[in-house]
Amino acid sequence: MEDPAGVFVSVTTLSDTSVKLHKEEDKICRKRTDIKRKDNGAAVESVPHNDKSSSKRKGLQSNRLDVRFLKEGTAAKMMYKIVILGEGGVGKSALTIQLIQNYFTTEYDPTIESNYRKQIAVDDDTCMLDILDTAGQEEFSAMRAQYIRSGEGFVLVYSITAEESFLKVHSTIQDIHKCKDVDQFPVVIVGNKCDMEKDREVLTSHGRDFANGIGAPFFESSAKSRINTEEPFIELVREIRRYQGKNKKVETAAAAPAKKGKKKQGGCILI
Repeated sequence: MEDPAGVFVSVTTLSDTSVKLHKEEDKICRKRTDIKRKDNGAAVESVPHNDKSSSKRKGLQSNRLDVRFLKEGTAAKMMYKIVILGEGGVGKSALTIQLIQNYFTTEYDPTIESNYRKQIAVDDDTCMLDILDTAGQEEFSAMRAQYIRSGEGFVLVYSITAEESFLKVHSTIQDIHKCKDVDQFPVVIVGNKCDMEKDREVLTSHGRDFANGIGAPFFESSAKSRINTEEPFIELVREIRRYQGKNKKVETAAAAPAKKGKKKQGGCILI
């Protein structure tokens, strides 16, 4: 069956008991059931786990859920590993779910770690996004270096209603450069919750000036109103392509052997 937008989802969320479950998940006996349904015209295999802590997000029936579009006979697409970073409560998961499922979740369910895959077209080229939605809570800050090492590009999200979350983005940029050992890396800055104008604490100009200062694209978005929920990911793919293309040219130039000049022939002149 033709699959217009393949998606893989693996979600781990945080509730009253989920941290304990997360640590002991290897000991939990899971009962797997294969369920086949139709979603947007594509066949889906859903494998729920027997987990007492349930998620209320649309289409996600438990704290651990794998969803795969069945894609037989289709060509493999270029995949980009994208990591979403930001303080807890800024709307990282809401943006991601809006991108993947065209749905806004009204309930805040703190994330430990969630993986998604979505096929999109960028400049007429089809590619697969491997998206990692990360934990923003301080107690999971030790995992941030691992997230950064795995990413080819980053969506850095803050809330326009929380200045502290905007300041946190500054330090996150430094963490990325330090971990990657570079002065610049593909990132996109996103000021979320732009629909809450009356509660704004971060001016649009401040966000744009910061993004311009580090050479990054800037967007203000709203997961609730579906404003700029896809554009940051498309622009980040372009940034990754430019960065990889630039590095490839540098590596090619460095690997190219230096041209040897013709050796001048010496000799004696007899008079």
